Amino acid sequence: MSLAFLRALLGAVFRLRPAYLVVDRWGPATGLGVVLAAKLTGVPLYLFAHGVELRRRDSLGFSPDHAPCGGGRPVRERLGPFTFPRPRRAPGACRHGPQRVRPRADGVLAATVLPGSEAPGAGSFPPGAPTLLTVIRLARRKGVDRVIAAMPGIVAAVPQARYVIAGTSREEARLRRLARESPARDAIVFLGAVTDDEEFTCLKRCDAFVMPSEAKGFGLVFLEAYAFDKPVIGARGGGAAEVVEHEETGLLVNPQDIDGIARAAVRLLRNAGEARSLGERGRCRAEERFLWKTAAVRVRGPVHAELEARR
Repeated sequence: MSLAFLRALLGAVFRLRPAYLVVDRWGPATGLGVVLAAKLTGVPLYLFAHGVELRRRDSLGFSPDHAPCGGGRPVRERLGPFTFPRPRRAPGACRHGPQRVRPRADGVLAATVLPGSEAPGAGSFPPGAPTLLTVIRLARRKGVDRVIAAMPGIVAAVPQARYVIAGTSREEARLRRLARESPARDAIVFLGAVTDDEEFTCLKRCDAFVMPSEAKGFGLVFLEAYAFDKPVIGARGGGAAEVVEHEETGLLVNPQDIDGIARAAVRLLRNAGEARSLGERGRCRAEERFLWKTAAVRVRGPVHAELEARR
């Protein structure tokens, strides 16, 4: 944190006297400045938590006064120890009232459902074969290795099936090795890093989106798949459960059950009508609950109520 940032922040807070400090994308540098500004000015904090702030139990270092969560139910549960009322004020906590979690946005505050048209001029895999797709920054916890492990069973039931993996990271080398060692190696395609246009074209051309991730954040990628009317396969117990309604907008599987992943994939690839219906219901759900304007309404109401109560 630079002194210039802290000086500018304190100057703005003292000059404007806001009812709240609203913090998004919490980070150590900016976070320390905001905590100091809150302590010095007595202005309460309103934190939008996405999940990355909570990878360590003590990562916040203070308790915000209010914490709507953009990371879904698992993030709210992890945020609870920092924010529920407690007998003594935590070190560095703001001085106003009880701390509490307010899940007012149903798990997402920044999900814009994208238009369902194919991006012009974007390169990707050719259309035609029954295709499972994962588009994500590759990480071990995302479950891509389990889908690779499930591919022999999927190909045995749907011989033309393929699994397209878009994204990259240091994990890519391990995943490529697993794919080369798989009996279904010819059905596994790596695209590497893709642009936004290429990602949208991939979503347009695939038959189902799959990510059996055990990560405890929010399943924003599933909303992107819904934007293109695609059914999804996610993991029970992870962030997917906040977005995916099992048997209604997609399928939830045990992420450790390779055969279960294969059965879910085969079911969607063999039953185009059911897959289409799940994807269309997913799009309707996304448009009803997760657009920017919808999330804004759910947040604005309680914030205005809090402000009125303080007058």
